[in-house]
Amino acid sequence: MSQISDSKAIYIIVNIFVGLGLLSKPYALAKGGWVSLIGLTIACFIASFTASLLVESFKMCGCKKITYPELGYAAMGSIGKWIIQTIVCVEVLSYIVIILIVFLENLHYLIPFVPYSFLMMGGSMVLFPILIPSKIKNMSFFSILGVFTNLLIFGTVFVLFISHPRVSTEYHFFTDMKGLSISTGIYIISLGGHIAIPTIYRNMKNKEHIHYVLKMSFFLIWMIYIGMAICGYLFFGKDVSVIVTKDIQSHAPSYYFIGMVSLILFKLYLTIPSLLFVLFKPEEHVPVVTLFKSMIFSCLVILAYILHHHLALVEALSGTMCTMNTSMILPIILYVSLRYTRVKNSHLYLPLQNPPEDIVEVVKPFQWYHYIFYTLLLMVNIGLIGLLVYNQLST
Repeated sequence: MSQISDSKAIYIIVNIFVGLGLLSKPYALAKGGWVSLIGLTIACFIASFTASLLVESFKMCGCKKITYPELGYAAMGSIGKWIIQTIVCVEVLSYIVIILIVFLENLHYLIPFVPYSFLMMGGSMVLFPILIPSKIKNMSFFSILGVFTNLLIFGTVFVLFISHPRVSTEYHFFTDMKGLSISTGIYIISLGGHIAIPTIYRNMKNKEHIHYVLKMSFFLIWMIYIGMAICGYLFFGKDVSVIVTKDIQSHAPSYYFIGMVSLILFKLYLTIPSLLFVLFKPEEHVPVVTLFKSMIFSCLVILAYILHHHLALVEALSGTMCTMNTSMILPIILYVSLRYTRVKNSHLYLPLQNPPEDIVEVVKPFQWYHYIFYTLLLMVNIGLIGLLVYNQLST
């Protein structure tokens, strides 16, 4: 990747974080009530803060190329790398299950007369070719497609709301703790993309602007999610579907709806290979590994079929148990551990070998209030995971 400007970095970050989780934002607001928007705001703020911590951790390692698991190795040795690899693996697999459910649901909207079991078999046969190793040479096309799809979805809901504004007494300020827990989990799963932050920073032309770029990016992400949630909730009401395309179907022209859903299906089709790339390195693309991927994919398809009536719960649990760990808890642990190691002047598990000057900085020791702040933040996040999971499973 060539050196990128600040505006291009913001564009990339927003495109990474604003995925097809956009489809569930009106439902999340309906499930948790207006008060859930406070949770979305706090989650976006914490995600922005922990993204900055990841960048600082990357700078303390002083390496030109580093992955999220290697940061764990630098901070906590082999056990840190193993923990992060496990959580990231589970997170990726849960994302694939969610994508498969959304894919099958949108396919069902296009051809509702076909039984769901047949759609599962037919859709799986269509998706299997993406498991065969291939090189995607023009990644910018995928990025542009993602932006266009998101704009189309948000634009459709916004135009429907503006052209046919509705006022109802059936909106809720607060529903209940179970609904709020589902809502919060759906919000959080859309903030999973921190694994890409160090790579973006490494390729920025003006690296000293990274914190400004992150603040602007997450502000725009917050604006998009807030706008989508409010417009969709006000227009479709408290009975809005988990996937908002189902509600758009009854209000948009058929040709427009078919085009939009087809674009969503195509984007989902291209998203799965990039997720599989996280689990399997390019050099591992041998027949045995391809067969192994096919077996895993078949199990995920079956799991998606079993859980397709519980998409909201799957999104909420994945967001709470996986995304909160990778995006809100682990960055804090990595940062504190790496900073403590550097201040104590001990050797890192990932040694510094002629690090570039533009990513090396003097690390100042923690003050007592730093330890209190990060400890409290960790305790709140961990406690929140337990509370949310308990209420989500109670549904």
